[in-house]
Amino acid sequence: MMKAAKVLISVVIGLQGSALWAQSSLPVPVVDRSGKPAGNGALTANAVNAAGRVPAPVVIAQSAQQSQAAELLILLDQLQQEVQFLRGKVEEQAHQMKKMRTSQRDRYRDLDRRITNLTRQLAEVSAAGRGSVTAAQVTPKQSVLNQPASSVPASRPSPATSTTVPGLSDREAYQRAFALVRQRSYAKSLLAFDDFVKQYPSSPLVPNAVFWTGEVHRAQTDYTAAEAAYKRLIERFPKHQKAADAYYKLGLTYDLMGDRPGAAAAMKKVIELYPNQSSAKLADDYLKKNLNN
Repeated sequence: MMKAAKVLISVVIGLQGSALWAQSSLPVPVVDRSGKPAGNGALTANAVNAAGRVPAPVVIAQSAQQSQAAELLILLDQLQQEVQFLRGKVEEQAHQMKKMRTSQRDRYRDLDRRITNLTRQLAEVSAAGRGSVTAAQVTPKQSVLNQPASSVPASRPSPATSTTVPGLSDREAYQRAFALVRQRSYAKSLLAFDDFVKQYPSSPLVPNAVFWTGEVHRAQTDYTAAEAAYKRLIERFPKHQKAADAYYKLGLTYDLMGDRPGAAAAMKKVIELYPNQSSAKLADDYLKKNLNN
């Protein structure tokens, strides 16, 4: 539409120039030195007839040019109105897209909050079933956020046969392992992710496999193993997009373990190292609502 408007503007300018050239090509009135027109009020000897009138072809040509220019100006005005209308539509759609992004982000935050609450409730039920837990077991004397992942003991899944399928690409093997998570076959998914990391150590999906290993451990309330997985991801792939999520989930894990200072430290790390990612906003909200920071 903008190109069409530019083309019409060029045509209008060209026709106006042609009209000016046509007018300039008309014979110039002959005036004697006394200031009176030559002859009986005639414009020129060639431009008027014997009665002093402008020839009809010249008048018709001038009228046609003026009519074309007027029509083009009307079309140009219509195109300008259409461009303004389309510009308004674009702005309206941009506003709607912004609202959709905000709504989607709010839904994600709400879903993440619900999952965290359910995990907390599950942990409380499990603790009640096993009996009371001493404060020394629940609240560490010192946050383990600054300890290397190797110093954090990771739980080992029960022995099982390997889930490796020969001939699969790394993406296909990862999808098979992730499908087990969706099926809530947590033990099998842990084994599948472990096999995936060993079989495809250079795959770009390794950080995702390590992250979901931590998620499965956290869903099973094995917080020590979840902590180890998150920290392994942070140490090995600090620039990966999942690193920010791992820091955030590490903070949630510390809070579930009763280590509120460690949880706050992890949340602040997300905000400090990954300020432009969605996890930073989630960490900031969690700090304000749950950790009073």
